[in-house]
Amino acid sequence: MARNGKDVFTSYFHFHRSHLGFKGTLDDFLQAFVRGKVGYGSWFQHVDDWKKHAGDGNVLFLRYEE
Repeated sequence: MARNGKDVFTSYFHFHRSHLGFKGTLDDFLQAFVRGKVGYGSWFQHVDDWKKHAGDGNVLFLRYEE
């Protein structure tokens, strides 16, 4: 399941502030998010890795918005 990157970013930002003690600004978090320097690593790499297997018989790759 892949979700819109803007939605993921917003959700991660609020989660990191409320549960992980992130104290920086939205822009600080954006920079970390784009570089993959947030909890769970790079969202971009994660989605890209799964997209490579979207055609595999045992993988169902869906977009959240669909």
